[in-house]
Amino acid sequence: MNGGTQLQGGFASKVNKFGTYVKPGYDGLFGMSTNVNISNWGGIAGNGYWSGGSPAWAGAGGGGSSFVSGHEGCIALNSSENENPNPNNSSVHYSNIAFLQPSMHRGNTTMPLYYSPNAYGIGNKGRGCIRITILSFPEPTCRSFLSFSFNILLISVFIVM
Repeated sequence: MNGGTQLQGGFASKVNKFGTYVKPGYDGLFGMSTNVNISNWGGIAGNGYWSGGSPAWAGAGGGGSSFVSGHEGCIALNSSENENPNPNNSSVHYSNIAFLQPSMHRGNTTMPLYYSPNAYGIGNKGRGCIRITILSFPEPTCRSFLSFSFNILLISVFIVM
């Protein structure tokens, strides 16, 4: 099994043998993992923009592609209406929202764990995870609009009458 990449789903083994039965696996798809409703199924692949390959009968599925807006090596989608990769291979999401200095870690390496700034470990016990550190808070603002206040006053008068 192969994991999904930034440009395509992972490939599955085409010959999976269980006893005398031979069943091909399923290649990764865009935006979803293989949904198979059969018994004796192997591990379903991870997801992301592209899912990994999933085996038939037994075995582990491949990991899905990861995407973090602004991370070098990631490729954003073209737009909300076009699921093709960005033609310039831009890592920034089409919303233009991106993380500054993001880091991404393989699941089998030491990484900071989500539950404590001082906790490190290998992977996250079968789950993906994210930890976002807020570096600064924006100043809160409050703006009132005369038309909004006026509309509330009219509604109040109407109810009283």
